[in-house]
Amino acid sequence: VNPGLLTGYYEPLVQGSRTRNGEFQTPVYKRPPDLVNMVAESERGAKSHQLTHMRQTDVGLVPHLTRAEIEQGALSDQGLELLFFRDPVDVFFMQIQGSARIELPNGETVRITYDGKNGYPYTSIGRHLIDAGQLTQDNMSLKALSAWLKADRPRAEPIMWKNQSYVFFRELPDTLGGPLGALGVPLTGGRSIAVDPRFIPLGAPVFLAT
Repeated sequence: VNPGLLTGYYEPLVQGSRTRNGEFQTPVYKRPPDLVNMVAESERGAKSHQLTHMRQTDVGLVPHLTRAEIEQGALSDQGLELLFFRDPVDVFFMQIQGSARIELPNGETVRITYDGKNGYPYTSIGRHLIDAGQLTQDNMSLKALSAWLKADRPRAEPIMWKNQSYVFFRELPDTLGGPLGALGVPLTGGRSIAVDPRFIPLGAPVFLAT
């Protein structure tokens, strides 16, 4: 039997602002009104190789904006900015996780969660950097990747754009007690797991020995 790989999910805590000011210049966006789901969100993981979302236009459905286009301002000034952050690398990893708790300047904490994406398949920039010889398999980790990106912002930007996938967010009541999973209910620390619905139905009980 081939050994399995167990990975962890976490909900980052990041400082942010409701307004663009000072150091807080990098936005995360709310779901655009022209975004159309091409597959059910519960099936998105199993069909991640195809466009899962598209953009409705006067001439029909077209691919949505890429990460590079969005981060270069294609959605600016449309009233879609949800929150603002200091570092685009923090936003990048928030999108990979799909949720975050945000500490505002007044000490208030809010929770944001996934609310659709631009539809493009996720591309691992860690794998790209390993293949390019910038990092090795042995020293690759979330911490190492974050440090490499934050060390040189102009160098990091085109690397992050290789992952064309871009996630949109909505705000949740902080009373939920945890981030939302694919079934729309809060995850339970140490108990909830991510599954591939091609093999394990959502909500099915699973026993793990690790």
